[in-house]
Amino acid sequence: MKVVLACIGILLVAGCATSTPIFEWEDGPAAPSTLSLNVLEVRPNAILLEVQSSEVSFTHIEVFKVFEDQEPQNILTLNIDASLNQKLSEGLTLRDPNNAAGRYVYALLMMNGEERVGSAELTFELGPQPLKPHVVASAEADFVRVKWQVDEESSAIIFRRNVLRGTPFERVAELNVPTSEWVDTAVEPEGVYAYRVSLVTLSSTSQTDTFALMGEPSEEVYASVPSRDAAASSNGPQ
Repeated sequence: MKVVLACIGILLVAGCATSTPIFEWEDGPAAPSTLSLNVLEVRPNAILLEVQSSEVSFTHIEVFKVFEDQEPQNILTLNIDASLNQKLSEGLTLRDPNNAAGRYVYALLMMNGEERVGSAELTFELGPQPLKPHVVASAEADFVRVKWQVDEESSAIIFRRNVLRGTPFERVAELNVPTSEWVDTAVEPEGVYAYRVSLVTLSSTSQTDTFALMGEPSEEVYASVPSRDAAASSNGPQ
């Protein structure tokens, strides 16, 4: 099936084999070599993409996506001003609120007046998300030990919040090898902390770049760190 979008002067082809380009742009200048489109990570509720370019001479960038054999979709249009130009030079994060298992193809169309430039395709397959783990936490005077179930292929991301201070969850550790526990030494005596763990598997794009596929975070578990006096007392002679 072919879909012609005459308003922007491009030709999109959907439902092709993996070896055939999905997006066939009309003849025009090549995309800037400084332009890149990559997957940052896949979260339980979204795919995070990063667009980066140190030389942006275009006024608009449109983001296109094909999922499986569906028709191409224009999922986002960016109007490039001075502020966004700066963000593009540093790396601009885009959020696609879909993460179903299957094959994805993304591409960019850059525009400046009548000039149209299409980017290379970013292609990858998403498998099933890692399972939600069961987590336990235990505290000593100077640390909290967090444990969970894990398989041989999953690493983990640890989230923590300070319950007494009312802070939100923050990412405190990214473990790059399969393991089933993590020790948090950045805790305070008499502090109360909540933890969640997401299991992670690695996937790769057509450019062979790897990215993390995160599973749903565990339920919150809590750990109350004893005071040093209480910990010393509990370890003393009985």
